[in-house]
Amino acid sequence: MNKSVIRSAKTLLIAVGTLLCVVAILAVTKIRYERKEALHAFESYMHAVTIGDNHLAYSLAGSDFKAAVPFEDYLRIMESLTDHYGMLKSFEIEGYSVKTEGSLNNWSATYTTSVVFQKGSSIFTFEFHKDNGIWKLYGFKEL
Repeated sequence: MNKSVIRSAKTLLIAVGTLLCVVAILAVTKIRYERKEALHAFESYMHAVTIGDNHLAYSLAGSDFKAAVPFEDYLRIMESLTDHYGMLKSFEIEGYSVKTEGSLNNWSATYTTSVVFQKGSSIFTFEFHKDNGIWKLYGFKEL
């Protein structure tokens, strides 16, 4: 084989390898960033719930959540939880996942959380999605 062809092939392989490394570094950086931002959104929501600020908590919900659950219904849900369990005292994340589906604009995060109230505890799952580039509450349920 011609030395120039071999040299060109090696150069091409090095360039492709370098490009793949850069793409991998960018992907890892993006995932870390989204994980941090999703956690901040989750903690902000839980803080609002803990201090009993339902207006603030609801403002941290996404447009899909708000379309499905009007504010008055949200208040009824929160009042029902408070009547049953008492005020929220603390929470601890038991597990989570942050992922993208299909494109880098379609992110979701799920937090399985042990929630301690005045009258007991329960496990809840909270889901957050990116809504116009901002992490927002998408929904929650008691397990």
